[in-house]
Amino acid sequence: MKDAGDGKIDGIVLRYIYGKQLSKVQQATEMQKRKWKRQVSEAIRVLHERDIVWGDAKPENIMIEEESDNAILIDFGGGATPGWVDYELHGTKKGDLQGLGRTLDFIDKI
Repeated sequence: MKDAGDGKIDGIVLRYIYGKQLSKVQQATEMQKRKWKRQVSEAIRVLHERDIVWGDAKPENIMIEEESDNAILIDFGGGATPGWVDYELHGTKKGDLQGLGRTLDFIDKI
């Protein structure tokens, strides 16, 4: 990691996540759904507090870790994904929030 010159650290963490994409989850308990919705919402809140944009909010970019059953955001700085984030909002906090809302609706339907 390196100092970006503005007091922020730029870097990337690489570790293999054993699990599956949220988009591939066929069914979940109400408790799991609440947990995942809380975790994803909190992660985006923390990112935005730090002026970090996820950039590609959608269920395909959320891993459900096998051992812990935790939701983990992946694939930062992606692009516009039709149906999840409107093109003009991609790469913005508003786009993240739009994708979050649609992702929370997706979780409700699992």
